[in-house]
Amino acid sequence: MGKVNTILEELTSGDIRSTQMLFIKRTRSCYVTYSPNMNQDLRTSLLDLIKINLADKAENLDGEMIYNPCKNLQGKISLCSHEYVGSYDELMESLNSPLEELNTEDAGKLSFYCFICDVEYNGLHKKYYFFRRLLNYRALQKRGFLGISIGNRYEKIDNAVLGIDSVIDLICTESEVIVLSHSSVEKVFRLSEALSKKADKVLAHLKDSNKIENYDGFYRDCQTITVKKRLANLSENQALLDEVIQNMGAVEQVITTRRLGIEVSDGKIVYEGKNQLIELLRILQDVFYISEITRREGVDD
Repeated sequence: MGKVNTILEELTSGDIRSTQMLFIKRTRSCYVTYSPNMNQDLRTSLLDLIKINLADKAENLDGEMIYNPCKNLQGKISLCSHEYVGSYDELMESLNSPLEELNTEDAGKLSFYCFICDVEYNGLHKKYYFFRRLLNYRALQKRGFLGISIGNRYEKIDNAVLGIDSVIDLICTESEVIVLSHSSVEKVFRLSEALSKKADKVLAHLKDSNKIENYDGFYRDCQTITVKKRLANLSENQALLDEVIQNMGAVEQVITTRRLGIEVSDGKIVYEGKNQLIELLRILQDVFYISEITRREGVDD
């Protein structure tokens, strides 16, 4: 049974001990959490919506994979550790000390909500955190207005409006983060900062290896988040990276076979400019392959 099915079974058949609804504003420097009053009926309705969404996900799932910031396979959910996302502890600390009052101005700046569910299943206590980006209407409220129809009257809504649907982006358990919406990881957590740190470690390792001629130019061209995501993946398998840079004969053969237009001189890859960056990253990731049956050449990006 997959993780989504397991959670759905526990929510459906287990004993729901408590639920809590929190709204979170993410700023550049911190998280601010609010815990406004929400009646039990509304929280029960939201839990029902979550179960519907999980059931739909479970029906269409095609397996699980380790989270890869560069790759999102249709039909698969991704898994990663708390440490991987970079700001898990910071977010949990904010969730554990929420502010009770949520004024109209702050409501318009909220980023996402977290629905917390304590459940007991087969004698075991579980705690799940369900995250979803909020549907807000700031753009419409700036250039127009929202209203409500009451009988034969249509009245303007002056307060901030927050939309909540049945979709779930992330689930945090006691041991991992379950990613249902790939792009949401960067919206909820400070993943870009975490990936940048991982990428910097890889770049420092490459500098120490002295295997790239014109390393300074290569370093400058690697400062975009897209490139840093690829480098961060290398940090998860440094043994593979070491095997690549220590085998310049094989590197040179790949360059020649695939006509990559990169030179190897005196045991070093000669980096000449940004037009070579993607191919050099592919070399370092060792993603060139030949299929077993048809001997077809390909790239596993």
